[in-house]
Amino acid sequence: MSAAQAPHEMAPHEMATRETASERKSSGSQAPASPGATLSLAPLALVTRPEPSGGRLAEQLQAAGWRTLPAPLMRFEALEAVADPAGAWGVALTSASGARAAPPAGAPGGQALRALPCFCVGEATAEAARAAGFADVRASDGDAAALAALISGHAPAGAEVVHLCGRHGGDALADALAAAGIRARQVVVYAMAAADALPPEADAALAAGQVKMIPVFSPRSGGILARLLGPGHDLRRTVAVAISLAAAEGLSDLGFARVRVAGAPTRKAMRAAMGEVARSARRAPRAAPQDKAAAADDAGREP
Repeated sequence: MSAAQAPHEMAPHEMATRETASERKSSGSQAPASPGATLSLAPLALVTRPEPSGGRLAEQLQAAGWRTLPAPLMRFEALEAVADPAGAWGVALTSASGARAAPPAGAPGGQALRALPCFCVGEATAEAARAAGFADVRASDGDAAALAALISGHAPAGAEVVHLCGRHGGDALADALAAAGIRARQVVVYAMAAADALPPEADAALAAGQVKMIPVFSPRSGGILARLLGPGHDLRRTVAVAISLAAAEGLSDLGFARVRVAGAPTRKAMRAAMGEVARSARRAPRAAPQDKAAAADDAGREP
């Protein structure tokens, strides 16, 4: 994310607005606390991504000073599928899950599929594609529209691209490619089953008002989260961090202290937005008044 790009913040019932330069300046890095103090003051975040992405997210958050609890909103399920490369010019991947669920190299057409140019949303998806055996891998920095622009800049007019996608979604890329005169042949290779409930530990932490941040990485994740949260969850000190305005839709009426939207729909922008929330959450305990009366008066303030 460039210096000019900053996360959005949405108060309940308000539209998201870009963070001002003064706000960014005021949320600068703090000096590290002692090891014991760090443990006691570390804010708590829910890890909403499924494995294996959830493990990597937890590591990133812990390195940034968070305590974490797993609360995956979806579960990855690979599906049996045939992706015939005949007639295709290239391959499109809009998630790392699509790469992991690609038909095996030993399956009919598997090697030929991996020999095609492979276009991915983001470097994380590109890394997964390389790990799955795709040789010619290129990544866009953004969403489906950015990926379509990258593909249309290389593909000849009328070309066909095999899109290895999930059961939910995929139309955004197909529509963007169609506008550029390129056909997208969707092959559903995986499903993301929605969680029926939050894990007990995460549910209890939310009920106690202990969770300081919940990251939301897709519109569907946002919808699942909205369904799982209820009146028994205290969100008055919790910040939801969404990867896009679409992912934030429906979150502003749930009682969050803030709904912050990353400055761009990328992992890098999400890390920056979550970093801002971490610095804000860590400042609150150090700035709290020492006397009981002042602390009680300060209890309603945003962390």
